[in-house]
Amino acid sequence: MSRGGIVRARDFGSHSVPTPLGFGVLLATSRIVAYCAGAADSGKCCAKTAFPTPEGGLLRSEHLFLAVVLLVGCGPKSIDDDADGYSAAEDCDDGNAAVHPGVDEIAYDGLDNDCVFGDLLDVDGDGFDGGTAGPDCNDEDATVSPDAEDVPYDGIDNDCADGDLVDVDSDGFDGGPEGADCNDKNPAINPQASDVVGDDTDQNCDGADGTDIDLDGFASDASGGDDCDDNDPGVNPGEAEIWYDGIDENCDPMSDFDQDGDGQDSESYGGTDCDDTLANVYVGAAEVWYNGLDDDCAGDNDNDQDGDGYGAAMLGGLDCYDLSDLVFPGQSNYFAEQRGDGSFDYDCDGREDKALPAGSVLLAGTPDQCNVWLSGVPDCGQSAPANGVRCVVGPPLACFCRAGTSTQGCR
Repeated sequence: MSRGGIVRARDFGSHSVPTPLGFGVLLATSRIVAYCAGAADSGKCCAKTAFPTPEGGLLRSEHLFLAVVLLVGCGPKSIDDDADGYSAAEDCDDGNAAVHPGVDEIAYDGLDNDCVFGDLLDVDGDGFDGGTAGPDCNDEDATVSPDAEDVPYDGIDNDCADGDLVDVDSDGFDGGPEGADCNDKNPAINPQASDVVGDDTDQNCDGADGTDIDLDGFASDASGGDDCDDNDPGVNPGEAEIWYDGIDENCDPMSDFDQDGDGQDSESYGGTDCDDTLANVYVGAAEVWYNGLDDDCAGDNDNDQDGDGYGAAMLGGLDCYDLSDLVFPGQSNYFAEQRGDGSFDYDCDGREDKALPAGSVLLAGTPDQCNVWLSGVPDCGQSAPANGVRCVVGPPLACFCRAGTSTQGCR
């Protein structure tokens, strides 16, 4: 025994300990073991704990060899059978190293991988389980679940009930951009419904208020529409007219051979209109001279208004006055009246030639004094005293002078 009544390890070299000191050592040792056993349960360490000896001295465990041997219970006991770094108290499956806190949860695999609330069955958190056994048809979208309202024609089965909603009115015909139902909110309107003509509603979805057999968007005239041929989609009021093909493409009341709509068919197709592209050219129209058109379809030269066979000089012709058919180049007659514009130039030679110059003889064998002006030569168209010639039919032919009044003719 050392000083101060402290028991040291070397004092226990033999199994025989003097009494009462030996009893004290055994008692102290038992106390150490009991204390350390409790410390192991509580997580405390007893390596340096001191206990009083029976004699009032201190017994220090680090000086006792036996105490060191008995301190096997110091510190907590940790069990980790699957060696995943988590004790059995923390690991919800200590026989599976893939299961422990902190690992990623795998949905629908039947395992609580992360030891939090069992297997993950509701990935999107909408309150409905997904996977093969759950009612949620898309467990990655919280807007899709059995409680959601289906949005028509969006290509998504929002309420997980028989696919996307494409027949809103349940009439058996899909609506939307790809459907045949032109009004998917009214079950009375679908491709098999009967159309009521004149109510401004297309009940049978053929594009018209009435019967539209050829589906050109126009109801037949028989059903109250304006399609004149409901068996031909190329015939309806919206088509461009193809003239002279014998078909009334645009269903207007005009003849297919009257392109200009002047009421007369083209002369090329048995009509009388000489120009079926102009509504102002037809038989009976007023002729507008010098416009390059045969407005009245009379076949006249548009530059020959008086019809004497000579075009107007102002348009490159030879007729110096195109308002009288008596005026033209080569006119040989004399006229006592001006041609219409004050001129007596009937032969378009630029001169006014008088008919009875003084002393002229018109008939062979008449006296020279015949056919003369007795008091001067009058102007064209003016009258004056003159000796004329009178001939009596014989036989023989007898001519003689006769005084009288004559009117000067010119050309």
